[in-house]
Amino acid sequence: MKIKKKLIPEHYHSGSGYNPYLIGPKWQVAQLNFTPDLAPGAIKKVDVHHKTDETFLLMNGQAVLIAAEIEGDNVTFEVKNMKPKVLYNIPKGCWHNIALSEDAEISITEDANTHLGDFEFHFLNEGQQEDLNALIEAVWED
Repeated sequence: MKIKKKLIPEHYHSGSGYNPYLIGPKWQVAQLNFTPDLAPGAIKKVDVHHKTDETFLLMNGQAVLIAAEIEGDNVTFEVKNMKPKVLYNIPKGCWHNIALSEDAEISITEDANTHLGDFEFHFLNEGQQEDLNALIEAVWED
């Protein structure tokens, strides 16, 4: 018996950064790998999705998930050192980012085509960056 098509496709992103590699009609799965702007101490912004939750699953390395509340010039952060095999959800409307080790690999699931327009950035001032970096450093495991 000959199988004409691959019944179990495989998806993996070996490059740096974000790559949505499985986009369906309602949701997409992407992989996020290290880039220098996501290193601990390098985070300069947070982003938000207004139409979708976003899930994060640590597959390799170390990652600190960042959530933020923004009220005028005040930014309050919550950080969580991610554990492997634990699914973390950032609800729609929640500002967020992630700090990654150089070997980190994160699986992300969100609404289809979110990467094409359902995002907004908030750039942190120097004081906010320092506050965030101190929080990341406090939970980062050497």
